[in-house]
Amino acid sequence: MEHRSESLPAFDLAGLQIRTSNDKAMETIGPLWGRVYGGGLGGAPVGEGRLYAVYSNYESDHTGEYDFLIGRAVQADADTPEGQAHLRVPNQNYAVVKAKGEMPGALVQTWMQIWEAGLPRAFTTDFEIHDPATPDEVEIWLAVK
Repeated sequence: MEHRSESLPAFDLAGLQIRTSNDKAMETIGPLWGRVYGGGLGGAPVGEGRLYAVYSNYESDHTGEYDFLIGRAVQADADTPEGQAHLRVPNQNYAVVKAKGEMPGALVQTWMQIWEAGLPRAFTTDFEIHDPATPDEVEIWLAVK
């Protein structure tokens, strides 16, 4: 699996958040995306600007529970809209992988490859970048040790 190494300064997000696991992903993550595309983030219409899908607060590794947030970048001191969570993505080192193809299938397939790849993951805060300018490509940023 091809990836590049990156370091990224901390940044802030606000969005809708749930607690889930990979075992429950089909029944929890899909409906959360539905809420987002149904206007759940307020502000700019979905499809304008990047959306971040963030995996954090891991119970253990990819087999345990984690927090999952779908949101947009915000200023650190911005007021968090009612019903949304604020998350600071810390400064970390990342392995960056690209999922390419028809979504969401290509994204699911890439995650399955990640789970089997043996990367030295930190299981702190990982995220995907969904950019409307490239709808058939999603960057996955994996925190590494």
